[in-house]
Formats: sequence, C-alpha cells, structure tokens
Amino acid sequence: MKSKDRNSSPQNATLSPSQENALAALLAGSTVSDAGDAAGVDRTTVHRWMREDDDFRAELNCRRNELRAVQQDRLTRLCDKAVTCVESALDAGDARTALALLKGLAILDAPKIGPESADELRLERSEARQSQFLRGVGLRMRQDEPEDETTTPR
Repeated sequence: MKSKDRNSSPQNATLSPSQENALAALLAGSTVSDAGDAAGVDRTTVHRWMREDDDFRAELNCRRNELRAVQQDRLTRLCDKAVTCVESALDAGDARTALALLKGLAILDAPKIGPESADELRLERSEARQSQFLRGVGLRMRQDEPEDETTTPR
C-alpha cells in the first residue's frame, strides 16, 4: 500500500481546521458527538461532513486505511510472540489452550467419510459425472451462442 504524506494530501488542503480536529478525534476512537465537541461544531455537522463532504470522507478513508495498515504491521510483528506463548502453554499442559488451538484449526470438525455402501458410492460417482457433463455442455452451449451486439464490450 502506498503511504501518503498527510501534508501533501490533495483533500487535506481543502479541509478546515474544524474538520481536521474532527478527523483527529474520530481516528482516535471518539464518538461523532465527541468529535463535534473537539471541532467546535455540532455532531450533526460532523455527520453531514461524513455523509456529504467528499473531501472530508476521502481524507477520513485515507487516514483510516493508513491506521489499519500500521495496526496490521504491528499484529504481524506480534505473531511470533503469540506462537511462542501458545507453544509454552501447550508445553505446560494447558488444556484450554490446546483445545482452543484444535478448534481454531478446525481439527475437531470430523471430516465426512462418505457412504459405506458400494451402491451409494456408484450413485454418488454417477451423479458427479452427470453434473460435470452438464456443466461442460452448458459451457459449450454458451460458447456456441451468437454474441448479442448490445452486450458485447467494445
């Protein structure tokens, strides 16, 4: 993801100081009402900016994306610590951690084994072949159809 310098952002140049204050508050996790207080405007004004002001909305989206990227990088750096922690818990015999790991990896979900009757297996294979054949015929039929000039991209 390409990082943008906030000071060179095209949207940033058109935002008022009140909008900048509202953005900062929203990005810090404040409510819309609190963002309005920080900006010196009513919450309805902040709602209007978020709904109708394209420059404000674009800058909010841009900064949220930047914030998300930073947070994702931090979480990625923590993965090694998390694995080490789980490993230590398992080495210590922590059954809750072991169970959570097995659930998270879906190992406890029993895979479908399949029919036990040869007749059911033959029927299943026949249905699969029929389905595959019909999909193939459908593809060929669509390829053989004349193109409609109204839907053909140019």
